[in-house]
Amino acid sequence: MMIREKLNFLSIFFLVIFFYVHITISECKSDSIELNNNYVEGIIKAKLDILAESTVYLDSDTFVKPRTDGYFIFNNVKEGVYDIFVNHPYIEFNKFQVEVKKSVTKNNDKIYIVRAYEYLSPFEKSNLMVTQIVFKVNNVFEFLVPKKTFYLFNLLKSPIFLLFLFSLILLSVLPKMQQIQEEVNEESMNAATYKSPFIESVK
Repeated sequence: MMIREKLNFLSIFFLVIFFYVHITISECKSDSIELNNNYVEGIIKAKLDILAESTVYLDSDTFVKPRTDGYFIFNNVKEGVYDIFVNHPYIEFNKFQVEVKKSVTKNNDKIYIVRAYEYLSPFEKSNLMVTQIVFKVNNVFEFLVPKKTFYLFNLLKSPIFLLFLFSLILLSVLPKMQQIQEEVNEESMNAATYKSPFIESVK
């Protein structure tokens, strides 16, 4: 009887442990994690004045302004395929296609995979995935560039203009100074050769 009771106790004990381990593993599997890495980021390589007039678009309906260093980011991008490009009044940049896909790991965790491909032409993209989205200037439409307003103050800040102005002043002043010097020399010579009539009569 004692042996049978011990066996029953051990059976119940191991059965409880088995159910506990099974429930724990099931709970661990059900607690999945979703990583919020569904963002698209990149950089625009351009001067500050160009960045100020640039806007980055994601499929023409979502847009952001780049920072002063050219960096930009789109957060919470839904799963799908997008065209990403830079809009500027008179500059054309290269373009990219972005793919955002949701993937599930073995632990049932959800992550987003973001891939970007550069467009080689308006309807053809590269097969090579880029590691970073970098926008560069492709073309400048000169006829759209606004004409700069002329300011005299900006001209006075130019070293070349100041040198030219100084040369003009010298060219206009030097002849007058030379003429004055010649007149002074001539007067000096006349004073040195002057003879008094009284002295000449005494002689």
